[in-house]
Amino acid sequence: MSLHEESRARRHKAKQMLGEKVRILDREIEALSRARIVERSARVGQVAPEFTLPHTHGSKVSLSNLLQRGPVFKLDLADRNGEETWELPVSGTFVIDTQRIIRFAHVEPNFMTGRDEPEAVLEVLREVQLCVSQ
Repeated sequence: MSLHEESRARRHKAKQMLGEKVRILDREIEALSRARIVERSARVGQVAPEFTLPHTHGSKVSLSNLLQRGPVFKLDLADRNGEETWELPVSGTFVIDTQRIIRFAHVEPNFMTGRDEPEAVLEVLREVQLCVSQ
């Protein structure tokens, strides 16, 4: 079963269990769509902006430091939100090559069913790694 199918099944089950609360989530997802977050997000082929994020061990990590080790798989945070809250209003997945070019971008307001298939991300990561190795 694909991730999309699993997500739809999970959403259906949540709707059965939560009833009206799922409608509230649907309204919020629609509000995010109207806010044009997807249209404002980074696109494949663009240069990724420099960013620095807190590391789980308390230090800071920057894109430029990460790229010294190879391509980066990045989740969309405050640099794309347009504010500094570090909230994730939408699911966003980006693959950035060592030249800071975005090679994969998927942004979706519907966090319940809009995630991309892992195999699609892995395929891009494999392609980027092949380019780095050559």
